[in-house]
Amino acid sequence: MTLALDFEKSTSGNKITHNLDYGAVRVKGKMLNERFDIRYNGLSLNSDLWTLAFDASWVPKTDRERLSLYFRDEITLNEQWTVVGDVRFDETSFDPQINDLFRDQIGVMCHCS
Repeated sequence: MTLALDFEKSTSGNKITHNLDYGAVRVKGKMLNERFDIRYNGLSLNSDLWTLAFDASWVPKTDRERLSLYFRDEITLNEQWTVVGDVRFDETSFDPQINDLFRDQIGVMCHCS
């Protein structure tokens, strides 16, 4: 699911023009949970080795959420001079789900208190 909000606004005064762009994007979804072993590149789907190329236990099922905020100001001073300033914030969070298929053997994903 993706939700995007984009806004634009222009103001003028004293021979200076501001063009403002700002907005936010929120993305929620699942991550691809397969590892691909390049040693098996070029095999046909009917090959006995093909099943070894994908290993769902390599990466747990994971939900991902990303939030991005941005602001941009383009200031036109005259016909020769334009100044542009940008600010952007990105935050990404992951929620892996440990189950019998994925075993955290080294304790990296431990939710210990």
